[in-house]
Parts: sequence; structure tokens; C-alpha cells
Amino acid sequence: MNPAVERITGYSQAEILALPDFCSTLIAPEYHDFWAANFQDALCGNQGNEVEIRHAQKNVAKIWLSASWQLIYGRNGDSMGIPVSLRDISKRKQAEEKLRASNLKLSDQV
Repeated sequence: MNPAVERITGYSQAEILALPDFCSTLIAPEYHDFWAANFQDALCGNQGNEVEIRHAQKNVAKIWLSASWQLIYGRNGDSMGIPVSLRDISKRKQAEEKLRASNLKLSDQV
């Protein structure tokens, strides 16, 4: 587990490893079904690329994350796991929302 996990989640590596279901804890409730469907796709070998989800940090703040993953296989073809990379895209999502609001305001003026 990458040490940056604490910066992104608010949880230490040890806390995350001790959680019985870290996905349910870390994914915002409104995204549980979405994430579960994507996780099932990942277990079937499908790659995820830049999947945007809301994440619930330990301090209850919600941020936007972009998740990417790819199932990895051993030499014998057995699944070895699904490494997931996360990137905080909250600032980008805020900028997109400001742009959307600005465009709506401009279209109302026309």
C-alpha cells in the first residue's frame, strides 16, 4: 500500500488494513453500487481507467477521486490481485462545476 493513502483517505495504512470492508468505508454511500459493479468487472479481468468516484475521507469530507486498475496474472495464469491507483481530482471537479455554472449564467443572459 502506497504511503500516500493516508494523505488521500485520512486513514493510516494500518487502519485501512484493519477495516473489514475498506471499500464500504472509503467510498461515499451514494457510490457503493457503482463501485461494486466496477469491482465485479475488475474481478472478471476488465480494466478500469479514470473511473470517477466520490470518496468519504476519515474526517467525513467527500472528495473526488479518479481510479484506475488492471488485474495482474502470475506465470501460470492465476490472478495475483488488482492494483488500484487513485488520484485526487477534487480541484478539477470544482473548476468544471464553476465553468458549468458560468456557462448557464451566460446562456440565461442571451
